[in-house]
Amino acid sequence: PAARYEAERESVQVDTSLGPVQVKVKKLEGASIAVSPEYEECRRIAVERDMPLQDVYRTVQNEAAEKLLS
Repeated sequence: PAARYEAERESVQVDTSLGPVQVKVKKLEGASIAVSPEYEECRRIAVERDMPLQDVYRTVQNEAAEKLLS
């Protein structure tokens, strides 16, 4: 038998160096444990700024994690 934990998720807007972006925050037992930027918002920023999507996603994820997981 395996135990499974279902984490809560919350969507919040985070101000980043690339502008405001919606991110999903995963919480387990009340503690924030991970963040995931919204793909479509990262894609929009990548197109607007002519940047690789992967760079935008990584930047947003790192900055959001620094603000929300500290």
